[in-house]
This record gives sequence, structure tokens and C-alpha cells, in this order.
Amino acid sequence: MLSTSLLNDVMRSIGLDNFTLSPRFKPLIDNTSIQGKAFTILGKETHNLSDHETLVLWTKFIDSIPKNSIAVCQSNSDKYAIMGDLSAETLKRNGVLGYIVDGGCRDISAIKKLNFPVFYFFNTPEDVVGRWIPEKLNEPITVSGVEISNNDLIVADSDGIIVIPSNKIQEVKDRYKKMVNDEDLVRNGIKEGLSSYESYMKYKKF
Repeated sequence: MLSTSLLNDVMRSIGLDNFTLSPRFKPLIDNTSIQGKAFTILGKETHNLSDHETLVLWTKFIDSIPKNSIAVCQSNSDKYAIMGDLSAETLKRNGVLGYIVDGGCRDISAIKKLNFPVFYFFNTPEDVVGRWIPEKLNEPITVSGVEISNNDLIVADSDGIIVIPSNKIQEVKDRYKKMVNDEDLVRNGIKEGLSSYESYMKYKKF
């Protein structure tokens, strides 16, 4: 599992920027770490459809999220829970790795018992039924000002969420391995008695 903190350093070192999602995101379960390819969802609030119509769209959307992916939803809503326990139950059964939404979540205790990873903005009991629909799937979205496309690599942990563009994944991973080795040299130097300054001057890494 890659570390978002080290990924931040790696991606900056190769000239990338604007890849970290908002610090408003919080893991529903403490110390959650997930990593996988993005499956993107764009949604919107609506008040022109019946409860039945919105639930048909919602359930089809939940069933469409592929195994071993991380669902990333641009909700365009600051009112409603865009994840609940029955949906989380379905996603876990279907082998989805996690769900990230710039909106609300409900049924918090039940989802915690499921141990299904969710990263989200706020708790609310307000449901999406008759109020919100998934509008587009598998198309580029923008979350927290970061553009996310299908198959970008998502890494989320206790420090935050990072998006690696699909065309940069291998380069980032290769550079990541080197930086891990460099940090290990610094760490060992500190354990052996070097000061922070001495470690930095010796290895040019800190």
C-alpha cells in the first residue's frame, strides 16, 4: 500500500501538482487505507422525479460499480447522504474496494460494522430518495478542484486522498521505490545517532 504523504513528495518531485483532494474528506473508519483504480460518478440534485424513479437510477448505479475499483463521486450536493448501509452492503459483496464522495453519508454505525471503506464530508440522516440522481458514469469529474478520470489510481489513508493520473502511474511508482530507499537511509542514520541536520546533509533527503 502506497503512502499519501510519500506520494505527495514523489509527485511534486516530478513536477506534478493539484493531485490532493480536500482535507474536508474524512474516513468513516479510523486508519482506513485503500488503493485502486477510479470509477467516476457525476451526480446532481433533482426534484422532478418520483421516489421510484430515483431509486431505479440509484440501484442501477450501485450495481454498475466494478469489482476492485474505488468509486469516486462528484455529488454536487451539500445536503444529502450519497451513501448508506444497504448500498455499502452491495458494494462490499460485489468486491468494490471503497467509496469516496464529496458529500454526506448516513447509517454510519451500520457501515462501520460492515467494515466498508468510505471517505466523505459530513454525516446526515437526509436520504437521496426523490432528491438526487447519478447523472454520468465513467466520465471525467472534478472533485476538490482535482480532475479525476476513470482508471486514475486513487490512494486514500489517514493523511488524505491522492489521485495519480493513469498515464503517470508507472513513473510515480518507480520514483516512489527510490524515495522509500532514500528515506530508509535517513531513518537508519538517525537511529545510529546522526542529527536531523547531519542526516539531511549526508543524504540530501528529509
